Amino acid sequence: MDKSIVIEKYYDFLEKRNEYSDESDELYLKFLISLNNYVYDPYILLMELYFKNNEIQKGIEIINLGYTRLMKNEFNNKLPKQLDYQELKNRDIYRLIYNYADMLWILDEDDKAMDIFKKLLKLNPSDNLGVRYAICGILEGYSGSRHVWNKNGHVISNWYKDKVKKYLEIKEYSFLKKFIF
Repeated sequence: MDKSIVIEKYYDFLEKRNEYSDESDELYLKFLISLNNYVYDPYILLMELYFKNNEIQKGIEIINLGYTRLMKNEFNNKLPKQLDYQELKNRDIYRLIYNYADMLWILDEDDKAMDIFKKLLKLNPSDNLGVRYAICGILEGYSGSRHVWNKNGHVISNWYKDKVKKYLEIKEYSFLKKFIF
């Protein structure tokens, strides 16, 4: 099915989501994925649903599936050098890649997560997703982006400015200087 139609169905679902049970949500999200597996937001929401219901392995499997499909379908298994975040059609791609890296981080695969987060930051230097916070969170020993946000929420930019300073002299992380405002 055409991607735009599936995206429309996804956003309609989001508006009515509170009316349904988790089981219905799961079935509908799987249905959307079956209609067009090039629409990536349903993978993310399904992962979050599984995590919420403590079905961690299912959440890991669905985000892995989404990431594998994205990499194959969109990029021939290699992240591109350019991907315009301002293009709305690319936003779900960014979100899926971010969530995949976050899942790796949660699974203590910090080096792999860091590599992907750095690539995301290069693709989107304006950092609309807050990737710089994830990178700093990994360096600070946090266990995932939710952990960073839950601990620092509304003061995250201040937390970042304070914590990132000790990493700026390390050549590998000196690029983070440009994100101190």
